[in-house]
Amino acid sequence: MAEDVFAPVVKKLSSVEGVLSCAIVSRSGMFVSGSVPEGAHVETYAAMSAIIMGAGDTTATELGERFDYALVAFNKRKVLIIPLGEEGRYLASLCLEAGADSGSVLEGVKKVLKKVGDVSG
Repeated sequence: MAEDVFAPVVKKLSSVEGVLSCAIVSRSGMFVSGSVPEGAHVETYAAMSAIIMGAGDTTATELGERFDYALVAFNKRKVLIIPLGEEGRYLASLCLEAGADSGSVLEGVKKVLKKVGDVSG
């Protein structure tokens, strides 16, 4: 099951400074592994993470650009969504502290993903 495959990745991504929670979701919006931010509904959070990435992909296509990740800033926290693996069939949706340096978190996440290799399932 995917839970077993992604558990080590969730653990490593969750240890990046500034990360409050890490959920692995499919591109279709299904929750796969990890945890969602406190107070969030698992199914809704997973679906909205996938929708945000889908909207970014569509916008990037219209602009003739490549879409690497999404960063959404709220008043009390941020959400960073980044594809996993070459095919990007799965997404890491990370809830960050509001004051977290998004650039530093992104670099930390990229380092983790580089170390763990292809985790596309």
